Amino acid sequence: MPVNLVKRSFTGLANTIGLPLLPELVLWTEPELGPGGEPVSDTPSFEVDEPAVNRTSLFLAILYFAVFFVVGLTAFVTSIARPSVPELLANCAWVWLGSIITSGYAFFTLSGESATN
Repeated sequence: MPVNLVKRSFTGLANTIGLPLLPELVLWTEPELGPGGEPVSDTPSFEVDEPAVNRTSLFLAILYFAVFFVVGLTAFVTSIARPSVPELLANCAWVWLGSIITSGYAFFTLSGESATN
């Protein structure tokens, strides 16, 4: 089963910020055979398991992105709404805007080229 684009992007973000990642594990088990050599119907033929470290790293990457987005958006809205803000806040707001636009193209591969080509 292929991993969707958003999950792959957030997993890449988790890797970038240094969170531990393990590959998704697919555990294939053979179904139990009955007395006639036929598989027992209630035994699954395979099981897909994603390690807990991947779920935790994915959650932390989403949390990291959400905090980055909210803090940057707040700085941007504040610098636009108020007539006078500290220069540091205004610079942070404009840097956030530029980085969110450019990283959006890379993060969601909006350039039109597929990441798998």
